[in-house]
Amino acid sequence: ALHATQVAEAIGFDTLLLAEHFIHPNGANLDLLDAWTTAAALAVLTKRIEILVAVKPGLRAPGVIAKQGANIDRMSGGRFAVNLVSAWWPPEYEMLGAEALSHDARYARAEDYINIVKGLWTTDRFSYEGAHYRVKDATIAPKPIRRPHPPVYLGGESDVGKDLAARVADIYLINGRPPDEIADMIADMDRRAAAVDQVD
Repeated sequence: ALHATQVAEAIGFDTLLLAEHFIHPNGANLDLLDAWTTAAALAVLTKRIEILVAVKPGLRAPGVIAKQGANIDRMSGGRFAVNLVSAWWPPEYEMLGAEALSHDARYARAEDYINIVKGLWTTDRFSYEGAHYRVKDATIAPKPIRRPHPPVYLGGESDVGKDLAARVADIYLINGRPPDEIADMIADMDRRAAAVDQVD
């Protein structure tokens, strides 16, 4: 991971994505580094590249991720970002004894989750009560360097996923597509984000 990241940084890549998996996608017996501890190590061993770390709500508490993310952001000098993943792979949840929800419920859980993470990054004595998570008078210190908070990336191709991205994400993450399809996706997300802005 270190060598690949250093090469990516040296040749000019802007962002490194560390996927969060607890079962290797190519086989359960294959080695797999933890995304969050790897991100912390890479944060201090790099100088320019953004460290984008995926998180799957339900497997890590949002307050823990807010604290760890703020710490990695400081360790990297403000180069941390989070990729909110609404967890499409139930075996990881089942293996760890966590609840694997239906599609739409996963996105509802992700919205509660990121609202708490952002709230803890920006507010002291933060309280939140949602369907899946709640916190009361919570504060983390120090806060992240990046303001107002580290960027939130979010992908998703369903209407529910795209609507959540329009509400809570700073960057909509698109999987590899032919350029003509990407233009349509960007236009669609622009419309969804504009509709959210009008409500706010």
